[in-house]
Amino acid sequence: MTRKPREEDTADCQVGAEPSPESDAKPSERDEPEDSEPTGKYTAESVAANSVPHIDLSAVNRTLSTSLVETSYFSTATESSSSEHDQTSTLEELQEDVLDLMNKVNALQRHQELIGAELEKLTKTVAQASHTHGRELYVTRTELLAERKSFAAISAFNAIVQPLDQLRQMRTGLDSDKDVRTIAQLDGIIEVLAQVLRSLGFSDFVPREGEPFDPARMEVVGFTDGPSGVVLKAVRVGYRTGDAMVRVAGVMIAQPGDI
Repeated sequence: MTRKPREEDTADCQVGAEPSPESDAKPSERDEPEDSEPTGKYTAESVAANSVPHIDLSAVNRTLSTSLVETSYFSTATESSSSEHDQTSTLEELQEDVLDLMNKVNALQRHQELIGAELEKLTKTVAQASHTHGRELYVTRTELLAERKSFAAISAFNAIVQPLDQLRQMRTGLDSDKDVRTIAQLDGIIEVLAQVLRSLGFSDFVPREGEPFDPARMEVVGFTDGPSGVVLKAVRVGYRTGDAMVRVAGVMIAQPGDI
């Protein structure tokens, strides 16, 4: 009598299902119903049910591992390429910044050199101007001192020469026999005052009688008898300082028209 397969055996023989412990057991270990004889139909179904496709898990694992490795490598390569691109861009930007900074530094150095040249030129100009100004100031000071000295000397000359002329005129009016002592005293005073004038740079001169009349050094203060065109008598002493005439001498000449 033919026996239908049990539900447990049908479930264990489905495709893709994990074999149950009962299916893995040896035929001798299964519970065989007594008085059951295998038939051709039972054998075919059992063979069909037991024909489960064999899955190589190690191959699947290797395939998945290779795929993961390739995916990881591709991702790593992509990230590395992106990182290299970013680094290249950063280096290019850094080079541009450094080049721009160097250009600015060079421009600043050129500007500093121009400022240094202008400053040196200004320093030379100021030094030349200072030297010229100092020289002009020295000349002006010297001239002012000379003028001041000359003015002081002229003031002293005018203060001395007038009483000196009076003393000389007084000396001329004295009697050389009776006023010997007075004449000697007057001569001493006249000599002292004349020495003061000489110390101030004024030298006196007296035209000689018969000397040709020189209007640049002489002044007519009177007339007397005698030949014309010559000095007949010196009346006043003349003074000069260097080549400059301070005061011309006073002389007497012949009356114009006299022979």
